[in-house]
Amino acid sequence: MKTITKSVVVLTVLLLLPAAVFGLDIKVGIKGGAGFPFYVGDDYDSYISGYDTQLLIAYEVGGFISIGMEMMALEVDLLFTSAGGAFGDSTIVQDNIDNFLEIPILLKLRFKVDEITASVYGGADILIKWGYFTYQQVDPDTGDTTILYRWEDDQMSKTQYGLVFGVGMEVPFEGFFVTADARYCLGLTSRHNDTSPEGEYWFQDNIQILVGIGMELNY
Repeated sequence: MKTITKSVVVLTVLLLLPAAVFGLDIKVGIKGGAGFPFYVGDDYDSYISGYDTQLLIAYEVGGFISIGMEMMALEVDLLFTSAGGAFGDSTIVQDNIDNFLEIPILLKLRFKVDEITASVYGGADILIKWGYFTYQQVDPDTGDTTILYRWEDDQMSKTQYGLVFGVGMEVPFEGFFVTADARYCLGLTSRHNDTSPEGEYWFQDNIQILVGIGMELNY
């Protein structure tokens, strides 16, 4: 965690210094919302054979910093993300829940629609696993949850990589602005590492709906 903190501090300084020197817009804020994660891949399809993919609602919360000009910006988010996947049938639902520190690095193309700034963007996604993996069952009728096990799995990839694509908007108010984003996170790294005896290759995708509040820093 110390290494992650140092990396975040260094990245923030590298963003702020050139922005201040060249007079670019600097914006900071917080954001959060819901994620709808799921696994994809042939191994996962084989693993859940006989079951259906179920909806899993997760959380996303953190902050962001962006630098740029009127038409273009670079944004870096730092999000605490709950991800995973769920499958089951009419009698039982099984949830796989992972926790990550997620760092999307986004290039945004921005354009004005009246007072609202709309954007389309894409970029890289870095997910660093932290905490425990939780495997639980949920009764669809009663909603009762039973935790089957919770552990730090050495057979899971500690760092995963992916791509992010999305759209967003920024609504100005006096002294602050409100943001809304819809994005798709495409996983490129297997959830399991090379030590997994099952040889399972599951890829984590996630649909995220985020809202936030921020302010512009003036130098």
